[in-house]
Amino acid sequence: MSDLTLETRINPEWIVISDRGEPTLPFKFLVKIAHDEGLQEMDSQILQFPSGDTNNTAIVKGTVWINGGKFTAHADASRENTGGKFGLFLIATAETRAYGRALRNGLGITMLCFEELGGDAQPDRTGVEKHDYSVDAAAPAKPTLISGYQAVIVRQELDKRGLAEPDDLDEWTSDRAIEYIGELRSGTVAEVKDNG
Repeated sequence: MSDLTLETRINPEWIVISDRGEPTLPFKFLVKIAHDEGLQEMDSQILQFPSGDTNNTAIVKGTVWINGGKFTAHADASRENTGGKFGLFLIATAETRAYGRALRNGLGITMLCFEELGGDAQPDRTGVEKHDYSVDAAAPAKPTLISGYQAVIVRQELDKRGLAEPDDLDEWTSDRAIEYIGELRSGTVAEVKDNG
């Protein structure tokens, strides 16, 4: 058995950078991992139907059984937190989110499912999307450091090209990692650049 956690063994090609710049795992890959890890059963219960009385919000409880363990989570979906065509299928969206959370709990995966996020953006399979990182000018800037998933993707992309890893990779910001992954995949980086 590997001494690596399940999260570090996720195929980096499955990771999708959301329109918020966060690494996410699409639900279909989470289900595949769960099957590989001993998923036995999935069950859901609708706790609230979307209607005018409920602010058109569906709430679903999802339960999964993995290797004899039972894991339960709840999720909601409304037109306010569900974009695009998925806003028409609020119960199914809430169920997918609840299952995703229960599966993540059971597998010890902290990365969000792509479907848990409310946008209607399509995943960018290159790992980079155009983001609006504008912030309130009065608020102090607090850069988010590179995540473990982003570091894995950067290392994989560098390895594919035979390039050396930057010494300061673990000190990069998340924004810098996303930018660099895009540069690597588009071929605009020929060698490792400083983080400056």
